[in-house]
Amino acid sequence: MLKNKILLVDDDKVSVQTTRDSLEAKNYEVIIANNGTLALEIFKSNSVFVVITNLHMPVKSGIELANDLLLFENKPILIIQSVESDMNLIRDLIQRGAYDYLLKPYNAVELILRVDKAFEVAELRTIKGSMEKERQVRIS
Repeated sequence: MLKNKILLVDDDKVSVQTTRDSLEAKNYEVIIANNGTLALEIFKSNSVFVVITNLHMPVKSGIELANDLLLFENKPILIIQSVESDMNLIRDLIQRGAYDYLLKPYNAVELILRVDKAFEVAELRTIKGSMEKERQVRIS
């Protein structure tokens, strides 16, 4: 089972506290970053399987962060959150590998359901990766 660590990236302190409280109530460990630059550094130095990021932030936006994270070989399960409902942008991010999109404001039940599913997907990716490595060892 994967460690239930989530990187939450948002510059809105109220949104961060509400989301953090909801996630921690369900025993998720939450690491906070208030911009994409800090989030990228945290991601590189921690075992984080799920990233929830706001789209619009100073320093480095969630869009820029998503673009960076989606380039990693072991990319995280990426959930985008925003008050904006630009379907073209959302579709583009999902087509390139983002997992899901949450339109703010959302309720705690919706958040937890999506995060639970995100961890299920992360677990399946890990199993698939292990099986592929095992198969490569047998082939060589």
